[in-house]
Amino acid sequence: MNIEPLKPLTKDQVVILKKTFRLLNTEGMTIRFYNHLFERHPEVRSMFPEDMTEQRTKLISVFELVVFSFVEREPDCFYIHKEILAPLRMLGKKHTEKGVQKIHYPIANELLLRSIKEEAGYVFPVEAEEAWALALSHLTAAMLTESKAPQASLPSLRETFNYIKSLLFNA
Repeated sequence: MNIEPLKPLTKDQVVILKKTFRLLNTEGMTIRFYNHLFERHPEVRSMFPEDMTEQRTKLISVFELVVFSFVEREPDCFYIHKEILAPLRMLGKKHTEKGVQKIHYPIANELLLRSIKEEAGYVFPVEAEEAWALALSHLTAAMLTESKAPQASLPSLRETFNYIKSLLFNA
């Protein structure tokens, strides 16, 4: 199976991601997303807890982690920080263990993008949609890439999030 490398985000796209994320009513967006998901695919509802409060918080935490972790590896070429790839792979593995299949990711990304656009309203330009679509592709790729590192050496998503936050706010 030949996988084409992901196109990097540009500096402008990273700025758009951060700006739109800060303006987004994240709770409203997650409610919209799960409503769309369960309306369109009621068969996946059993994969989720009855009370979705914590699940929505987890989704936003992953989004925040990813949005604020794009780093420049080459001039104007931004990728997800290497420090969070292992926890994202672990998250992908957990999804697989719960029954999530590779075919579910494009569906989720489409519904996530739709929910972000709906929550943002009329202020969501085409450039923002393109930046979010590309960022979601990077997130999906990270979650679906199998890790070759031993499980015991991988930091938790929370540890990695705290590490990235420390880099961002202590710089």
